[in-house]
Amino acid sequence: MTKYLLITLFLFVFTILAFTQSANELYDAGVVKFKSGEFKSAIDLFTKVIEKSPYYFDAWLDRGRCYDTLGNTELALADFNKAIEKKSDYYQAFYCRGLLYKKKPDDKAAIDDFTSAIKIKPSQLQSFLQRAEIYM
Repeated sequence: MTKYLLITLFLFVFTILAFTQSANELYDAGVVKFKSGEFKSAIDLFTKVIEKSPYYFDAWLDRGRCYDTLGNTELALADFNKAIEKKSDYYQAFYCRGLLYKKKPDDKAAIDDFTSAIKIKPSQLQSFLQRAEIYM
């Protein structure tokens, strides 16, 4: 009897695990939705990633990019901040937040973020260009 109970329990747990998507799979699906312009669906998927793995900094960044594209700058800013909190040397998050500040416009904050992005990854010329535009 115990043997059958263990087998049944194993099959039950295995079935649940087999149908549960990993954070990576959800993230990849969110990226597909984001690239196809389905921003609300992408937000839902990135939110599920964050619920599964709160330190998945790429999910914070990309959800912020979706919010920014939809015009929700406050939620975008919060997600960019969270991405930077999770990975303090995340140049893409500094760059995206800099773009958001540039649109607001908050020139000082934008320059600070582009400068941070440059310090982290000086080979990314777009940060230099964005900062130069503000200076001009």
